[in-house]
Parts: sequence; C-alpha cells; structure tokens
Amino acid sequence: MHTSKGDGWRKVRKLRFWRYGPVLLLVVVSGGCVEGGLSVFTEVWSDPGPCEVEVESFVEEYAVYVEWEEDPGADEYILECAEDGLGEKVFKEVYRGKGTSYWHRWLEGEGRYYYRLLKVRGERVFGPGRDRMGVAGVVRQDGDEPNDRKESAKELSFERRTVVGNAWYYRGSDGQEVRDLDWYKVKVPGGWSAQVKFFQEGINQGDQTDFIGGVEGELPHRLVQEETLLLENTTTEDRYIYLCIRPDEEEFLGGGVVGGKVEDYMLQLLDVQ
Repeated sequence: MHTSKGDGWRKVRKLRFWRYGPVLLLVVVSGGCVEGGLSVFTEVWSDPGPCEVEVESFVEEYAVYVEWEEDPGADEYILECAEDGLGEKVFKEVYRGKGTSYWHRWLEGEGRYYYRLLKVRGERVFGPGRDRMGVAGVVRQDGDEPNDRKESAKELSFERRTVVGNAWYYRGSDGQEVRDLDWYKVKVPGGWSAQVKFFQEGINQGDQTDFIGGVEGELPHRLVQEETLLLENTTTEDRYIYLCIRPDEEEFLGGGVVGGKVEDYMLQLLDVQ
C-alpha cells in the first residue's frame, strides 16, 4: 500500500506527541504542586503559636473580658479559669470554640480570677500559656478610659474644667497585679501656668490621700486632699503640660499582701494665667 509523505509525517508527529506529551504535562503539574503545595502544607500543618491572652477588668460590672489573637494553626480554643484565694490554682474550662474573645459574667464582686488559653488542632492540644489575672469589679472604669499612657491623655480645659475618675490596684496571691493609672493634659500658653486641684472623697483637707501623682518631669509624690498642682510652661510657645494620677499600692492594699480596691477622685482646673 502506498503511503504519502503527508500521512507519514502525521504518524510521526502523533507518535512524538504521545511519547513526550505526557512527560511535559507531568512536569508542569508536578512543578505547580511543589510550589503551591508547600505553602499550603506549611500553613495547614504548622503548630499553633503561643497561647497568650489579654485580660481587661472594670469594663462591665461583675465581669471580666478576655481576648486572644486568631491562630490559623488552631481549629479551636479552650479558655480556662481559676479563682484566686482558694489555695492552689484549680483551672476549669469556661469556653471552648472558634471565637477569639469571651465575656466571663456573673462573677463575685471584687473577685480575682486567673485565665489561661489552650489551642486545639485535630486530636492534639497545645498549651496552656501563662495565666493572667483579672478582677470582677462592682463598678465600671471611668469614661476617660483608656488614658493609661501619655499618648492617650485626656484634656482639661475651660470647656471641661472638672473630671471625676477612678483608679484601681489589686494584687493576687501569686504576685500578679492589676492596676490603673490616668494621664491628663492642659494646653498652657508660653510663659504661663495652670493650676489643677485634686480631691478624694472622704478625706479631710490637708490629709494624705490614697493616690500618688505629679506633673511630668517632676518626682511623683503622695497627694494630699485639695492639693493644687502647678503646670508651668517655661517655653515661649503654647504646649501641653501632662500630669499623671495613680494609686498608692500599699494604701490600696490596706496593709495586706493580697487584695486591693478601686477609688474615685476628682480633678478641677482652677486657672490658666
């Protein structure tokens, strides 16, 4: 039988395709799996990270708020809690799920609680991380919170001459502390000064209060009732002058080793001149 040159070339080309085509296809597919598969493998099968929690007190009465970062290596989270003051810490599970926060409500007022986190992936449990203490306050933090850093200081001005705040200090049986400090600022023209008076309810005039405070750049000291703090601007330009109020730890402990309390105070801007 006669076979044309064209038919022969077609057969050769078919043979070459079937001989080499699958190899080329395999290389392309394998190359894609290696590059993409490694990243997926690393993401899915890497161990969960550290089991750290952030605990916030006095956001809501008789409650503690706990949160943690989402971890792509964890399928779910377990939050455990132990009450302070009962001897050795005995942790019990209070939450298990995929969320990254938990409100622990209906707690005993002024109770101190420790929280720790575990992470679950498949059948394995990782952790727990270190525990952190929270306090179930009977009052909420004041409306100026958060102002526990100079960068978040709240302003006193002639439009807002008086502020009522609160601060707290608690110490657990393991030495952990839950504390609050409050920063404020006053805008003072160059060469002028401002006067701010401090009050604590239930203290006689001239007696020492339960608070330590002072103007930035000066040594903090134990405040006395109705003490006037002088905020001086020694420059020629307008600038903010900062002051800080915090609990006297020993006074808030009442002479004890553990415990604590929350107290109200008031600041009043008297004059800027």
